[in-house]
Amino acid sequence: PSPCVRPWSDKTLLGSLLIGVNLLLFALIQIGNLGFEKGDFKMFYTAAVALRTGRASEIYDPEIYAPMQRQAVPSLPLASIKPYTHPPYELLVVLPFSFLAYKSACWWWLLFALLLGVISGRLMGSCTAVLGMFPFLIVLCEQQDSSLALLILIGCWFALRNERDMLAGLILGLALFKFQIVFPLTLLLSIWRPRLMKGFTISGIAV
Repeated sequence: PSPCVRPWSDKTLLGSLLIGVNLLLFALIQIGNLGFEKGDFKMFYTAAVALRTGRASEIYDPEIYAPMQRQAVPSLPLASIKPYTHPPYELLVVLPFSFLAYKSACWWWLLFALLLGVISGRLMGSCTAVLGMFPFLIVLCEQQDSSLALLILIGCWFALRNERDMLAGLILGLALFKFQIVFPLTLLLSIWRPRLMKGFTISGIAV
């Protein structure tokens, strides 16, 4: 049977309840944010638009974000404007969404995060471990990129389980847009699996 669906078991019922509560809470919270004034996606979106329209040299210029984000969200308070602060390579993931209108792009981004959460849950053997946990509610409410980071970390773990330490390091380096999490984790893992650091260094330099 699917790791996400084990009919009539107590674990499945509890997991379904947790996932349902998370999605219900998200729906209730999102009612107050239908214009997507809140959340991180506006910085990803406007940076991706700048990249797509030949303004790549400006993606770290904070002055471009006020007019672009106010154009996308006319009701956006100036205090809520977010300049792009992540590495530029992450925009390759966001770039397809920049062809859509802002609100449509936000909804598709949420569906993308949900899909990554489902994939991560299946790989871990429990969708509840991702979709039913409080951090995933924050990911949805704040339109964060943590679902992508989680999938990369799971890929690293699978490589370690198969004793492909250098590949694990190469994969882990791709998650450096979450530097504050990935770098300490890499130091800890490299004590256990020293060859991981070699792969991480290669992908880290490339990033």
